[in-house]
Amino acid sequence: MSPQPAVAELYPKIERFVARRVRHPEDREDLVQEIFLKMKESLDQLRDEERLLPWLYRSAYHRVVDYYRARGKPPPPPEAEGDAEEEGNRNAEVAGWLRPFVDSLGPEDREILVAIEFEGRTQKEAAAALGLSLAAAKSRHRRAKQRLQAALRACCEFHLDRRRNITDIRAKGESCACGDKPS
Repeated sequence: MSPQPAVAELYPKIERFVARRVRHPEDREDLVQEIFLKMKESLDQLRDEERLLPWLYRSAYHRVVDYYRARGKPPPPPEAEGDAEEEGNRNAEVAGWLRPFVDSLGPEDREILVAIEFEGRTQKEAAAALGLSLAAAKSRHRRAKQRLQAALRACCEFHLDRRRNITDIRAKGESCACGDKPS
């Protein structure tokens, strides 16, 4: 794959990806330019051309996280590579209403999930901030994610595609926090 056709084909996808996460148009354009500059500098290291788009999404997400950290703000929650670009994918929608579910968990679960998933801290950073050993933080994070998943499944039935992207959501009750109503 030559870089020129790749840029023409991939630029709008990365531009949309960044636009969903960064409000200011000038900042968005700067970030997209930086992402493609990094791609150009690193393209010779890419061993599998089919991994270019996932690599770009990952690179774009990390640049967005850096952008928010430089401003002292929490970064947006991560999405799987290119999630929002796939037809019928509802991952971004679900990510948008995760916070009430996280807030409904116990304080220990809530503080570890907020630190890692919403503030973008590493497990090591979260462990230090919470006064835990790294092993304890990893264990607490794993259990908190399991409880969050159970809370989500108690509310809704999720249908996943082969890549484990959410393609359909069915509420299980009238008071579902996701906003969908049972069929």
